[in-house]
Amino acid sequence: RPDLFKDQTVFVTGSSQGIGSAIAELFAGLGAQVVAHGSRKENCQRVKTAISATDGRCDVVAGDLGNPDEAHRIAGEVNRLVGGRLDHLIHNAATCEQRTLSQLTLAEWQKTLSANLTSNFILTQQLLPAIEAGKGKSIVLISSVVTLLGISDSAAYTASKAGQIGLMRTLAGEFGKKGIRVNALLPGLVMVDRILRQYGPDYGKKIATQYQLIPYVIQPGDIAASAAFLCSDAA
Repeated sequence: RPDLFKDQTVFVTGSSQGIGSAIAELFAGLGAQVVAHGSRKENCQRVKTAISATDGRCDVVAGDLGNPDEAHRIAGEVNRLVGGRLDHLIHNAATCEQRTLSQLTLAEWQKTLSANLTSNFILTQQLLPAIEAGKGKSIVLISSVVTLLGISDSAAYTASKAGQIGLMRTLAGEFGKKGIRVNALLPGLVMVDRILRQYGPDYGKKIATQYQLIPYVIQPGDIAASAAFLCSDAA
């Protein structure tokens, strides 16, 4: 319903494109005040423009979540924008270095874990008081099905996504006493623009038919809808 998240706030990391932008736009359409994030501010303007065009509310924060100092700064800016009350925190931002283990450098390993996992820790820790003050009290981590499959050439990415699941379980146990729900989504291949450009429009059907029990091609909106459910009272 259009007022599902009325008078609630949501911060979506990595929401300048793909899954993140779909989540931001859906939550805005359901009445939420959205804080969108991207590595550069201009990258978020399309999302802000799209949300504003439908009379939605959207603020933008920019910065490299792979840099711990930047992650701390972003948390402070988000806290200011939401007035110290954050209903939903969605950890979506991610980077992926496709390298064999012998090719993967320590710097690439550290960069991936910092952006995909350490940022989750920093943002959650720094924004916890605002989440406790919120009504929604929901945290969602966008992990990946690769944690269950073991895809080659993705050691750092897979390790970071598996780490999200461990973090989710720990936080769910710790925060449940505070009435805060913590969940994770593990999408398979999602047909974001990057995948379409790199592999073409038929790639999703090929992967869905080959690896999924139900040969359905997953779209960004499907993940957004799942995130909305997990943040709703129905969950």
